[in-house]
Amino acid sequence: MKTKYEKEAAKIAKTFTQVLGFKLDKAILKKMDATTMVSFKPLADLLKKKRTKINSDFKAFCKLYGFTQHSIKYIEECRVANIDKGILAKYVKAINAENELKEWISKYPNVAKKYKMDTIDKN
Repeated sequence: MKTKYEKEAAKIAKTFTQVLGFKLDKAILKKMDATTMVSFKPLADLLKKKRTKINSDFKAFCKLYGFTQHSIKYIEECRVANIDKGILAKYVKAINAENELKEWISKYPNVAKKYKMDTIDKN
């Protein structure tokens, strides 16, 4: 059963894809998981905000913590299918966002399970 947050994300995603449907090829829309992108956006924005408080220089932050820039961009740009779960866990820990991840998982458990993010906070 979907949570109220997941239901709201699905509504937004449906509207989003209907609007984009006029501009994008149907094959592209089929591959795009808009509900997941909408669901992940609040967490991605929060993580980016916390990261910029630690170090607003993106390249320097990545170098300091040993991340590749593209791996953090996947997270911050909601490219969920490309996110390495180990990198996400390390990133969350580096910026001290474990509670935020747990809260997101509680709001979007089906999305978290689909992309195997539901066990990240248990590691």
